Amino acid sequence: VINALSADGDELGQPIAFAPADREVDDIPTPVGIGISGRAIAERRVVRTGDYVVDASFRHTPELDAFARERGLRSIMAAPLVGGEGPLGVLTVRSTRPHAFTNVDADLLGALASHAAVAITNARLYEQLEGRVEAQRTLAEIVAQLTSLTDPRAVLQRTVEETVRLLHADAALINPLSDSGEHLELALAHAPAADELDDVVVPVGGGISGRAISQRAVVRTGDYLADPRFE
Repeated sequence: VINALSADGDELGQPIAFAPADREVDDIPTPVGIGISGRAIAERRVVRTGDYVVDASFRHTPELDAFARERGLRSIMAAPLVGGEGPLGVLTVRSTRPHAFTNVDADLLGALASHAAVAITNARLYEQLEGRVEAQRTLAEIVAQLTSLTDPRAVLQRTVEETVRLLHADAALINPLSDSGEHLELALAHAPAADELDDVVVPVGGGISGRAISQRAVVRTGDYLADPRFE
């Protein structure tokens, strides 16, 4: 089973690949640092046990123990998938036989995990490249619209709609700067267009949008309400 690491780095989610492939996927999320798979990703090394439920060398949870007990799992071994930018996930093998895996098996699993990490990294790089090509194509189309500008609002609306699509965002807005230069007015264009405009006047230097206009730079946050860098 190969489980990818969640975006927040706290959990191994549902499998992205598993074998035997003709069986229905049977797995549960695992917190990082818990169980064999969670310990492998936390410590970035191959970890194994010959008798999962009774092994006291790692942290257990009732849910993971029940999962192993109900399926008769005894031996579990996991190797981390680590890319150039950090951990990606875990490759885990299981057996109903006690003490089924050896040191040689551990070396082999580690090697297989390294190959899997390279494959995942390459796939992600390809997706990023495709996204950049698509973004460049969209920008070229918007520029072409600007050169034959007849309806400015149509161009602004296309811009926010493509922004939502390309960045997989929930919403996008274009706010004009007030004549006084002191605040950003309500949006001229927003997406999704089907949603009612939900916006407020933002003072220059305040929040993300106000900070972006005052610094003339891209500004972002991953947790707006908890971010102490701005008011």
